[in-house]
Amino acid sequence: YPVDFGHNFVLTHKSCNNQKADRLAAMEHLEKWCNRHAQYGASMADEFQEKGIVHNTHASWRITRWAYEQAQLAGSLVWSHDNELVAISTEWRSIVTHAIGHDVSQ
Repeated sequence: YPVDFGHNFVLTHKSCNNQKADRLAAMEHLEKWCNRHAQYGASMADEFQEKGIVHNTHASWRITRWAYEQAQLAGSLVWSHDNELVAISTEWRSIVTHAIGHDVSQ
């Protein structure tokens, strides 16, 4: 996606970031991101606003759903730890749906 919203950034080791490259994250990483986004998204948005960082909570959720849905339809592999590429699990839907249910700004 051409816009890097603040909510999409995650602190990580340089080697992990390089290995992941532009691939979607596997379910364990998606779940952590969704939980963080659901729990801290509103306070993160406040900080992004104060610092002038582009952000859009609703768009972040929509892009996540869209990207994982497209990846599933295409049979894409997602990045896991140790540069392992694994098949996308249908579990992504329940992870995202559960997290969105907790995000009042969605």
